[in-house]
Amino acid sequence: MAGDVTLRTIADRLNVNHGTVSRVLNGRTDMAISQEMRQRILRTAQEMGYRPNKAARALTTGKTHVVALWVPSRETSFYNLIIHRLEVCAVEVGYTTTIRQSGDIKLDFSDILSSPDADGIIAVDVLKDFDALPLSTIETRKPFVLLGVHSSDGSDCVVVDLARGVKSAVGALVASGCRRVAYVTTRGKMASDWDVRYRTFRELSIAASQDMEVIELTTGCKKVAREEVAAYIRERGHPDGILCQNDDIAIGVYRAVADCSLSIPHDVALVGCDGIAEMEYFNPSLSTIAQPIDEMCATAWECLMRRIKDLSAPPQRYHLDAVFVPRDSLRK
Repeated sequence: MAGDVTLRTIADRLNVNHGTVSRVLNGRTDMAISQEMRQRILRTAQEMGYRPNKAARALTTGKTHVVALWVPSRETSFYNLIIHRLEVCAVEVGYTTTIRQSGDIKLDFSDILSSPDADGIIAVDVLKDFDALPLSTIETRKPFVLLGVHSSDGSDCVVVDLARGVKSAVGALVASGCRRVAYVTTRGKMASDWDVRYRTFRELSIAASQDMEVIELTTGCKKVAREEVAAYIRERGHPDGILCQNDDIAIGVYRAVADCSLSIPHDVALVGCDGIAEMEYFNPSLSTIAQPIDEMCATAWECLMRRIKDLSAPPQRYHLDAVFVPRDSLRK
């Protein structure tokens, strides 16, 4: 039974010292324990079904060894991949994670900052109203790191710059002969200068003296993208180049184009954004603006661990670039 598995039984299984197992599973990194031994202990604990007594450990150490992952949605492939990579980071150092989905940021963030159930927070792309929070709420409670395309002054941030990727993608669409380029996004703040993808697309349109064509969707799910883009094409004709807010929308647009008896890339060149692996397996393979997901998550995790150890350290800020990945959905 998993409930019967203790640090002692794991130590006996591996024929190692009980204290070594305790240090590894409690996330201690201040002792000379090899990476190979750490991995053996973590793997054996998982295989044996070990479940830490979080309440007892919190009383003993003052730490829960739990990190809250705060995401806008679990409906997109990209955010599920972010969650998976951060969970891998957690397991490697004896932590676990809990998932929170953002709603009302003022209520949710205040609640999660004051919760005793986690040592820290990694908040992914949830800055819609972040800067409106009182400074006392932000500064005086739980360690947190902001991860994504937005940043906030005075906070630990890992920021991904999508602007270069958008410029490269639009440039590639135009260079391949597209004359009517549209941007597909969700309605609301994502269809405004608040979002770097929209803002960069608008700036490029102005610089090229072209009308800006934006297709706004009611939601960002694949089904809605398929239905609403197909309806748009039937009513207004088809753009010959389309850039999408994310890869899930691009997959829906891929089907919308086929539903309208058009082909990619002959009739419509298509580019997504985020860099999920599935984009490579379509026929034709779909171009995308790839975010450096592994590096993003590893950097955010290390940043949070340092903040947990030293609450008084200066703000940590890291900037990473997204990269345009051209594939067969572009005209040659």
